[in-house]
Amino acid sequence: MHFSLPFNSSCLPAIHVMGVGNVELPVSSKNTEKLLVVAEPTSFASSKHGKRMKISINCSWQIERACISFPETSKCLVQNISKWIKLVLIEHGIDVQWVEADCYLTRLIIYHSGGNYIRHCYTKQGIGHFGTIILQLPVKNEHRGGKMKISQTSETNHKKTITQDLSLCNDPSFYVNFFSLDCERVIEPKRKGWNIELVYNLVWKPEKATLALPNVLSFLVTLTKMTLELRVWQENVSENCRPKIMIIGLDRKYNPSRHSFSTLMGSDRQVALLMCSVPFVDVYLARLTRRITRIAFRGHQNAKSGVVQQSSATGNNGNFVEMKEIQYVTHSASHWVGVDDCVTQFHNLDIDEEAQMVKPLFEKSTTPDKVQRQNTKSREHILIHDFYQTVLILWPRQGSLYMDIHHRPDYVLDQLERGAIRNPLRTVRAMITHSEFMETRILSLLNLCLSLKAKKEALQLLQVMANKSIGVLSEYAAVLISDVACKLIGWTDCENVINKLLAIKPYEHLSHFLTLGRALLRHNCTIGFSSVSNQIWNFFMECVRSNGIPNSEKVLSLCIEMAVCMEQSSALIQSRSEQFLSCFMTLPLLQQCHIIIDLKEIYKKNSAGQKCYLSLCRYVAVTVTSCSVSIIDCVVDVLGCFLLLEPEPVNIADIFLENICRSQRDACENNQLLEKLVASLHTLNLTTHTAVQLLDCRISQLSSLRKPKFSWSMKEAKFPDAVKYPAIAEFLQSSGKSVILKLDRISKMREAKDFIRVSFEVMDDCVRRGYSAVAVATKSGRSIYCDIVKTRHLHTFLTEQFEAKMDELKRLKQLRPIVGCSNPNAQQPPDASRQKTKVVAAPSVKSKKAKMEKGRKLA
Repeated sequence: MHFSLPFNSSCLPAIHVMGVGNVELPVSSKNTEKLLVVAEPTSFASSKHGKRMKISINCSWQIERACISFPETSKCLVQNISKWIKLVLIEHGIDVQWVEADCYLTRLIIYHSGGNYIRHCYTKQGIGHFGTIILQLPVKNEHRGGKMKISQTSETNHKKTITQDLSLCNDPSFYVNFFSLDCERVIEPKRKGWNIELVYNLVWKPEKATLALPNVLSFLVTLTKMTLELRVWQENVSENCRPKIMIIGLDRKYNPSRHSFSTLMGSDRQVALLMCSVPFVDVYLARLTRRITRIAFRGHQNAKSGVVQQSSATGNNGNFVEMKEIQYVTHSASHWVGVDDCVTQFHNLDIDEEAQMVKPLFEKSTTPDKVQRQNTKSREHILIHDFYQTVLILWPRQGSLYMDIHHRPDYVLDQLERGAIRNPLRTVRAMITHSEFMETRILSLLNLCLSLKAKKEALQLLQVMANKSIGVLSEYAAVLISDVACKLIGWTDCENVINKLLAIKPYEHLSHFLTLGRALLRHNCTIGFSSVSNQIWNFFMECVRSNGIPNSEKVLSLCIEMAVCMEQSSALIQSRSEQFLSCFMTLPLLQQCHIIIDLKEIYKKNSAGQKCYLSLCRYVAVTVTSCSVSIIDCVVDVLGCFLLLEPEPVNIADIFLENICRSQRDACENNQLLEKLVASLHTLNLTTHTAVQLLDCRISQLSSLRKPKFSWSMKEAKFPDAVKYPAIAEFLQSSGKSVILKLDRISKMREAKDFIRVSFEVMDDCVRRGYSAVAVATKSGRSIYCDIVKTRHLHTFLTEQFEAKMDELKRLKQLRPIVGCSNPNAQQPPDASRQKTKVVAAPSVKSKKAKMEKGRKLA
């Protein structure tokens, strides 16, 4: 390219050279002679005979950059030179402004007539160096000859040569030429005159680059395209134009499940560092998959899309059948990892439509990494080849709000929560308009609206939750909705929306609705609590009538707590408490105990809560028995709740303990509830009389135990397959020691071994079932037999268990006088002075019935 600069005779542009002074442009022959005095010979000049010339007859000289400067009067020239260089780079596809490249003057070269200049290749002279600019200065006297030949080898090893005539006939123009690093330049001999050039090196971010890319020029061209597209997209964002992401291939393959920026090696690591230095993009590491799908079918079928190839194949009858093949090529990216080695997830990203790829990609992948073959019913043969390559993906950082909301909304939410976005309210509005809603995203946006005091946007999000039937999906959502309703919007404005939310899956979200009501009450929103609680109670009673009582202690506890908190009128509270008590009586005992433990706080809340809680506790205390083994894990906690109650007018704890200690006709010999309570005496705040009563009852129970006698008869045996094999169950309960039984239901030896392994191999399971035996499967002809021999493991276990009980009895007898003397004024049980161990006599039938009747009346 050539550029003309108007010269004013009063103020000519000049170049200052140390030792010469200001050299005005165009350069005269006199000034050229002065420049030769301070110049040094170049290393790429030769004589006409190809030998090295002497310094006195050299045909090219150079002056280093340290000796060259531009005076104040040449500011216009400096500005024009910078502008010309930018225009030349733009013509080659590189915008210096967007790629942040710098241009440095390196030297001044003078060519004289009569010489020949050998081939000169421009090589890298530093980190980030990717090209050279030659600026030919105008001279006063014309020069002839000196044609310049530029050669460049393409990627296909094809050599391209361009010839340019640099002869000047008093032309005051500047000629600017750009050379990439892989170019070679040859200058033919000059016939007349001089030629003066300024040489500039182009460097890309030398302060950040740690390694010059081998294909940096191609990269800068692509980077310029991407930035221009990004700028155009920013200016026309209303037209839904999207900037394209850029994909750069790496040399090595890495394990996608463990790859990260810290594990990159060699040139890949340096390329990643270069990409991370680009200020307007985010860099991600990912695995790019190129899928080539080939579908072969008969020729009469129509190919709708894809690349169609025809071929022929021989059929079964020897005739040729025309086949057609469709080939599809698609790309996808997976295993995204950010610079901080954190996994990133993108949604709805079409690589083929929204990405531009920087070559080379998949050039080294000659064989597929994965091959899949599929045969369909329509006689189509599908062959899928997958090629993998680890790549760097550049994502536009600035102005990519549209892409971020559509493809990585979670990242946008994270940036909003961190306060890294300048206009958060605008971003929240855009996400409400364009983003795909999930529960976590809606809750995050609601939380942001609460912090930004965005009332309109928060109400819009609640409308979205209602219109899309999202509902109140969690307890956190319930608490957040109550905060938004009470602190930001106000109950009057959001009452209709919340009523719609309560109508979405009321049975499934009942516990979340209860949390919402409790949160409203905590905010002193009595109107909102009253409205929500009435709807929840109606849902609960309807659920009880249609589906039965919910199998959740938490839901039931929250329901009764909500009923207690509604203090509108005593009649209403009493009716709801009675309704809940009728439901409570139909629950299993274990669930009743859990509800009592969960509701112990409402006893001290108000009179209504105290009355309701006492009714529940009385019912459990009256109905519990010594055989209620299901509550063994929570019996201590239940008794602790009973001990917190007032002893007047009825001591519920005494009724509870009396029912546990009372021996029944069908009760097992080992009262496990009593054993659990005696073992936890140190954690219970019992009176001396109650503690002594528990000890005496347990001592009486242990004293009645007798040492087990050995017998081959295992009458308590519970064989798991007694229905299928009644003969085995009958043998275990008999006095026989061994037996051989035929397994009629088993036809294979493997099934027989599995049966024996389940029924006899694990001795601990056998002892738990009440028997101990070993078995071996044998086969005779087509029949399979089971040889069973009883062992002494069950008797050993029972003996050890008895000895442990006797040790407990001895320990309790030693503890009994200590507990009885802890409170001398406590009421002692009758006949305590005459016998060491107090045995609690079984009550008469009449007294037993009277106490049961009394307990029912109290309940």
